[in-house]
Amino acid sequence: MAGYIAVYSEYPFLIPMLCMLCVIAAARFSRSSFCSLAVCTAGTVMSYFTFEKIYSDSELCIATAASFAVMAAAAAFIRSSESEYRKLREISERKSISSYMLRAISHDIRNPLTVILGAVSAVIENRSGIDEDTLMELMADVRSEAERLKNMTENVLTVSMIAEETGKLSISAESAEEIVRDSVKALRLSGENVVETVVPAKSLTVMVNAVLIKQVMINIMENSIIHGCATRIILSAEIINNEVLFRICDNGKGISKSFINMLNEGVPVSESKYYRQKDSNLGISMSVCKKIVDMHGGAFSAGNNKDGGAEFSFTVPLKANE
Repeated sequence: MAGYIAVYSEYPFLIPMLCMLCVIAAARFSRSSFCSLAVCTAGTVMSYFTFEKIYSDSELCIATAASFAVMAAAAAFIRSSESEYRKLREISERKSISSYMLRAISHDIRNPLTVILGAVSAVIENRSGIDEDTLMELMADVRSEAERLKNMTENVLTVSMIAEETGKLSISAESAEEIVRDSVKALRLSGENVVETVVPAKSLTVMVNAVLIKQVMINIMENSIIHGCATRIILSAEIINNEVLFRICDNGKGISKSFINMLNEGVPVSESKYYRQKDSNLGISMSVCKKIVDMHGGAFSAGNNKDGGAEFSFTVPLKANE
């Protein structure tokens, strides 16, 4: 004859004590020759074992059974703790990205607002004496800074979607060439900055969220220009196995080894800290770019090219049968 004991608790730290009490009770009072113990927490069987009752009144039997119960419960507790730790770590990573962006945005949003308020105040206070050329220059500044605020808002929404994981990525078949072209088109370039694109003659179709991948490309190129002082950028795409590899190289000052290490460790870090020249402008951080690529099932890497400039690359899935 066999008996069965199920120990269930929503609180894993209580399981060892509950198991020991149940096994002692079974060893003393159960009429079964064998008794099985299942340890459950959060709706999952975490551990299971069976013991034989040789002598119901034997203290040694009771102590041995209790020891097995505690070991089984400890194993269950460890497994449960590991699962909870992974969940907490994921939540912590998402929260750290959100906190990082909020701190950065609260500081960086002041600059464009200051320019806009200054330009508007100048027009209001000197509307009768301001010439048309000066007026157009001020309005151009207002438009430029308003576009910066718009981009910052889009970046915040991007980070919010990732940090809160409001849903799965909306992925569709997209032209790699169009993504490259649109990213360069959206980049704010001055006369001294040049972006060259190198894409295969054969059309490449990738399975991505085009908006997010464009954000990654734009952010990398903007940081190369603003923080790395690059004047020339090469954006290329090529097929590697069943993926498309995007590579962005520049002729700037390169990036530090400490940043590369922090990126690999998933540490959020301001772009102005890993380039040698600080600037208040901020896109979505490189750690978030890496997160976007990770969510696509790709790989993100950073380093310096042989000429000393920075080189970023990432992969995304190629559409089947390409």
